[in-house]
Amino acid sequence: MSIYDNGALLGTALVNSNKTWTFTPDVPLEIGRHDITTQVTDAAGNVSVITPPFTITVALTPDAIANVTVLDSTPPDIGPIANGGSTNDNQAKFSGTLPGTTDGTIMVYDHGQLVGTVTLEDASSWSWYPDTPFEDGMHSMTFVLSVNNVESEPSQPYVIYVDTVVPEPVGDLHIVDDATPGIGQLQSRRLNQ
Repeated sequence: MSIYDNGALLGTALVNSNKTWTFTPDVPLEIGRHDITTQVTDAAGNVSVITPPFTITVALTPDAIANVTVLDSTPPDIGPIANGGSTNDNQAKFSGTLPGTTDGTIMVYDHGQLVGTVTLEDASSWSWYPDTPFEDGMHSMTFVLSVNNVESEPSQPYVIYVDTVVPEPVGDLHIVDDATPGIGQLQSRRLNQ
């Protein structure tokens, strides 16, 4: 059995009595696409046709996503949200940078559940907004970079607490004057000095 990689002979293997064979390259395959084909030669020297290619892509595992930034764009506190911070923006912007330019996909997870993706085309940075507003409460966000179907480790969690509930106004307000001579509860619009 002759094994070819992109048309070049990669090595040979013996077919056993069960008509099976195994092969391990002497040298690791290079990064990139490999069209693997085989051809059988019997004991009499007869040669089979070459098989259709079996394509594999060798890729390095991407680095985990780092340098995540989360931006609140809902007043009054517009600006970055710290990891572990609170926000009233339920569709905050998540973004980051990549080490070099990348083609691939960033998968966005909230508590381990996939909630969105970002397609990268020769990109050195990325950004993502939730399609659906986040519910109030804690959101533990992680990000996975996939390049050539090889996935990075999940990023470190980025936790935000969403709180969109407007506080109730103060009702039944009482102000007490504790300075003599006018000690007691003040009436509305009355000023004691």
